[in-house]
Amino acid sequence: METESDILKLFWQYDPNGLVIVDKDMRIRNLNPAFEKMFQITRENAIGFDLRKLIGEQGVEIFEEVFRTGKVNSVEKISFQSYGIIAKLIAFKIPESEMATGIFVDITLEEMKKNELTKIKLETLDRIKNVVLKQMKVAQEIASLLGETTAQTKASLLNLLNIIQGGK
Repeated sequence: METESDILKLFWQYDPNGLVIVDKDMRIRNLNPAFEKMFQITRENAIGFDLRKLIGEQGVEIFEEVFRTGKVNSVEKISFQSYGIIAKLIAFKIPESEMATGIFVDITLEEMKKNELTKIKLETLDRIKNVVLKQMKVAQEIASLLGETTAQTKASLLNLLNIIQGGK
């Protein structure tokens, strides 16, 4: 029978989200394999490493706020361009310790899909706009031609009427 600790270790090991524990100095104290993969760093190189150098100021600010307030802090979308990752970041202080945990949820694929959908929508709107403009142009040309032929018909009928009425 597995203990609660063993189960938590399994969760830590297999969680698809990047998990990291840092101290107040932003030194990495623990991380899971998903975090290693996301940020292309081995456990051996990561332990004791300054998180700031890995994720930059924008990410570290989330953790600093947690240490300042003691409250959970999150950001819906944060980009780590050098790793090609867009993530949701949730950070919280570990009770009765001077450490905080960060959960990095990789939303890169979802964001790419959103961007692709937006691109398709914009392209579709552009096509619709072009079709409407072409239809308006054709309608104007038809109206112009109808006006021309109507004027020619009127002139011809007036000439014919003059001839019939006595050739004025």
